[in-house]
Amino acid sequence: MGQRAVVSYVRPDYVRGEFMESALALAHFSETTIDTFLPQRSGPNIVRARNAICRKFMTEQTAPWLLMVDTDMVFNPDVLDRLVAAAHPVDRPIVGALCFSESDNGGEPYSTMYEIVQRGPQRTFARYAQWEEDTLKPVTGTGTGCLLVHRDALDRIAQAKPLSTVTPWFKEMVLDQLLMGEDLYFCLKAQAAGLPVYVHTGIQVGHLKSTMLGKVR
Repeated sequence: MGQRAVVSYVRPDYVRGEFMESALALAHFSETTIDTFLPQRSGPNIVRARNAICRKFMTEQTAPWLLMVDTDMVFNPDVLDRLVAAAHPVDRPIVGALCFSESDNGGEPYSTMYEIVQRGPQRTFARYAQWEEDTLKPVTGTGTGCLLVHRDALDRIAQAKPLSTVTPWFKEMVLDQLLMGEDLYFCLKAQAAGLPVYVHTGIQVGHLKSTMLGKVR
């Protein structure tokens, strides 16, 4: 395919065997050239780890694409190839795979595709419950469970307002009294830099919780 990427992950002391099997298969079968795997150990402060990965990628690597995967994900060996094929350095520089998280009330798992909605006097994030199959869906935000980002996009995000030289990409913050995770902050900062965020609903990854959520396809 003639493309190059770095695959990164934030890890605790131990990772799930299912993740390592997926990573090994990715390294062996991917047609996209993987320059290196870039791990970063993390304790509770995952923001620092995610920013460290982006900083190392920008300063120590030359590949155009960075694939961020979490260690509780299961994915097919061609996930990087398919994300690279769907992405574009200018038009679609940030593309995520579709994954699911546990519902707070024990109901059906929900997608990690978000939009900002107004509820009374406050803004909040709402999760998409319906979408077209096998399509690129523009979203306000998504998670970093399996997210492909172009180098130029990371450079622009680092310069976007609110400018932060300490946490240029990831940061936890409060939106109208709602605690916003570092992944949604990253997506909002991307859009502040004029960069669209997409999720490919045809590229799905499993999310390892008490049981695996979603599909791998």
